[in-house]
Amino acid sequence: MVLVPIWPQLAQTLRTPSIEDIAGNLTTRELQVIQMIAEGLSNKMIANKLDIAESTVKCMLSIF
Repeated sequence: MVLVPIWPQLAQTLRTPSIEDIAGNLTTRELQVIQMIAEGLSNKMIANKLDIAESTVKCMLSIF
């Protein structure tokens, strides 16, 4: 009987996703919104800059 260490497999399964993992699933617009939030802009300011509704910005952020 051969015992296979499961720790590396378990560690891979439980690891925290990297920013690359997360960003790879986001649209360009979602990344823009996140960047602007990080810069301190309000939802309203982001909406005005991107020419979208403030509710769209709120909706994008609700998934995070």
